[in-house]
Amino acid sequence: MLIGTKNIADFQAEQRRVTIGRLAIANESVWTRGSPIPVLFSGTLGFKTIKIEVMVRGATREEILNNGSNLLSALIGPVDLTLDGFSHKFRAVLTKSSYAETVMERWHIHTLELSGYEYSDQETQTQSQAESMTIVNPGNIETPLILELTPTFGIASLTITGIARDPNTGEDEPVTLKNLTTGNTVILDGETGLITEGGALKTADMELWGLPTLLPGSNLITFSSDTLNVTAKYKPRYM
Repeated sequence: MLIGTKNIADFQAEQRRVTIGRLAIANESVWTRGSPIPVLFSGTLGFKTIKIEVMVRGATREEILNNGSNLLSALIGPVDLTLDGFSHKFRAVLTKSSYAETVMERWHIHTLELSGYEYSDQETQTQSQAESMTIVNPGNIETPLILELTPTFGIASLTITGIARDPNTGEDEPVTLKNLTTGNTVILDGETGLITEGGALKTADMELWGLPTLLPGSNLITFSSDTLNVTAKYKPRYM
């Protein structure tokens, strides 16, 4: 088991049991009294719960306690977890921890409870002189998209479809970027929510109603100009 790049074996610890929950779903649909039909809205996804039991060893009780302390200190902030037996990773924060001195002079059992989301390794797709591109997202929920656009000629106004949607209807919402200059890369980052050009914010030159994302399965993205080199990056997400 890895916490970031740190192997818990460095703390004389070993992953024992893992319980993975599903993403929580909240919904605010209502059926008003007297109305013949309800008002139905799309559900909102919440956190996935992850419960991990870890055995911590040591030559003495003090060493076991110190190893357990080091384990917890690695979980103070948001972390990327690579769990033994799982090909996907988890981005999570520790919400609760406890431990039992099962055999005080040999090992303790730490129970870690975390909240976060599940994803797989980043995938990258590039296309030159792109008027459209199709991306197949293997994840089973909406996934943030990072789109890097490098014009080969200046573009006064560029319209992109297939990367943003109305949160209530699911209908596609076009994205418009203005004043793109030759060779200068514009990055639409669905992970951070930033739109930049050369590291500077480009908010004044955009019309964007939702962060760039991919739906599960096939996604067709179109551009109003083909004088672009495009790189798409995404980490598929899962229920």
